[in-house]
Amino acid sequence: MKAGFRQSMAWLHTWAGLFLGWLLFAIFLTGTLSVFAHEITEWMRPELRQAGAAPQAEAIARAQAALEREAPHAPLWQIVLPHAEDEPVEIRWRQGGRRETRFVDAATGGIVPVRETEGGEFFVAFHYCLLSRPAGIWVVAAVSIGMLALLLSGVIIHKRIFRDFFTFRPAARAPHRAWLDAHNVCGVLALPFHLMITYTGLAIMFSVTMPVGLQVFYGGSPGKLRADIVTPFERPVARQPAPLLPLASLVPPAEAIFGPGRVELLTVYNPGDANAVVDAFRRFDDQIAAVADHAAFEGTTGRPIGIQTAWNPSALVWRSMVGLHLAQFGGPAMRWLYFLSGLAGSAMIATGLVMFTVKRAVRHGAATGFDAAVARINVATVAGVVVACIAYLWLNRLLPAGMAGREAWEMGLLLPIWLATLLHAALRPPPQGWREQFGLAALLCLALPLLDLATGGGPFQHGLAAPGPTEAVDLTAFGCGLGLAWLVRHLAQRPAGAGRASPTRPAALPSRAR
Repeated sequence: MKAGFRQSMAWLHTWAGLFLGWLLFAIFLTGTLSVFAHEITEWMRPELRQAGAAPQAEAIARAQAALEREAPHAPLWQIVLPHAEDEPVEIRWRQGGRRETRFVDAATGGIVPVRETEGGEFFVAFHYCLLSRPAGIWVVAAVSIGMLALLLSGVIIHKRIFRDFFTFRPAARAPHRAWLDAHNVCGVLALPFHLMITYTGLAIMFSVTMPVGLQVFYGGSPGKLRADIVTPFERPVARQPAPLLPLASLVPPAEAIFGPGRVELLTVYNPGDANAVVDAFRRFDDQIAAVADHAAFEGTTGRPIGIQTAWNPSALVWRSMVGLHLAQFGGPAMRWLYFLSGLAGSAMIATGLVMFTVKRAVRHGAATGFDAAVARINVATVAGVVVACIAYLWLNRLLPAGMAGREAWEMGLLLPIWLATLLHAALRPPPQGWREQFGLAALLCLALPLLDLATGGGPFQHGLAAPGPTEAVDLTAFGCGLGLAWLVRHLAQRPAGAGRASPTRPAALPSRAR
C-alpha cells in the first residue's frame, strides 16, 4: 500500500512535472529576474546616468517646480525621493484618467529625456500574469497549485531525500544519474524557499482567485477594500487657489516620525488648492510586512492632519505574505539569497525536464515520436526562454531610442525570438540544440557589458568594489554568461537529453529511479 502510494506520486510528479514544467520554468526564471527589477529598469534607461547631483532638499524643490510647469492642473502629484544625491528625481501625476511619469535632473531641474521601456517590470508582469490580465493570473495560479503538488510529491517519492542532497555524481556512467542528482540537489537545497515563494505567490493573488470575500464584504471593489485598510487623509477640492508650501519643508517633520532617511514618497492631493494635502510615505524595506506607514500634512500650512502606523491584523498578515514574496526587506544580502534560490528553482525544473527524456531514452532507446517532440520542446522552453530574456536587454539598446511605440516593440519582438528558438530546436538534434542555444545565451550575457559601454552606459562609475545598480546588472550578466559557458562545455562532454543505452537493449533502471 505504501509502495503503491509512492508509485502513484511518482507518476504524478513525472507527468505533471513535464507539462507544467514547460511554463513553470519561464515563470520561475522571470520571477527570479524580478528580484532585481529596479536595477534592470535603471540599466535600461542609460540616459538617467547623465543626470547631475544635488542635495535632497534642492532635488525636491526642482521636482516641485517641474510639476508646477508640466502638470499645473493635475489633481494628484507624486515625487519619489532619490536614494542618493546622484540619482534623478522621478515625478508622477494623474490627469484625465492617465498617469504620466517624468524624470527630473536634480542639478538643473530639467526633464531628462528617457527611452520608452517597460524595464524590469516586464519580468514582473510576465511572472504573475503572463502579460495578460486577468486570464493570465488564473493560469499562473493554476500552475502554482501544480507546483505545490510537484514539490510535495517530490518529497514523498524520495525516501532518502536528505542523503541524496549530499550525493552528486556528474561522471556517473548511467546517463540519467547525474541529472537525477542535480535535480535532487537543486530541489532540496532551496526546498523551504520553493514552498514559501509558491504559497505566498498564491496568497497575494487572492482577490482574483478567491473573490468571494471581496464580493460579499466590499461589493467586488478592490478600492473599497483598500479604503478599509489604508486610512485616507485627502480632502475634497475647495476650489480656492492657494500657494503650496515648499515640499522639501515637509520632509523633516515626516522624518521626525519615521526616522532619518525613511521617507520614500510624497503624494500631493489637490495641489494649488486651499485643501491641498501632502502625504509622506515611509520606506518599508526594513520590515517583512509591505505596509507603508504615512503621515499627512496640510499643503498650505504644514499643519499635521493624521498618521497611520497601526494596521488591521488581517491586512498585516496578507501584506507580510506580499513582503515575503517581493523580498524588499533584509537589504542586498536577502535579495541575493532570493535570486540564487530562484536560480536553484529554475535549475530544478530544467533538470527535471531533461531527466524525463534521458530516462525514457535509457528505457526505449532512440527517441522517436512523442519522446523526440518532448526533447525538442524542452530545448525551446528552457534554453530558448533564457535566450529571450537576455535578448530583451539587447533589444533595449539596439532599437532606436526615440522610435514610436518603442516599449511595445521591445516586448513584441520577444515572441518571434522565442519562436525562432522553437524552430531551431525542431530542426536540430536535441544535444546540438541545447549546446547552440545555451551557447548563444552565454555569448549574449558575456557581451552585455560591452553593449552597455557602446550604447551610452559609460564606464563603471562606482568601481568594481562597490558597483551601483547598473554595474551590478552588467557583472551579474557576465557571471551568468560564464556559468552558461561552463554548461555548454559540460553538455559537449555529456549531451543533454541523449541516452547512451543501446536502442535494442535499453538499460534497466533501479526501482528507486523509475
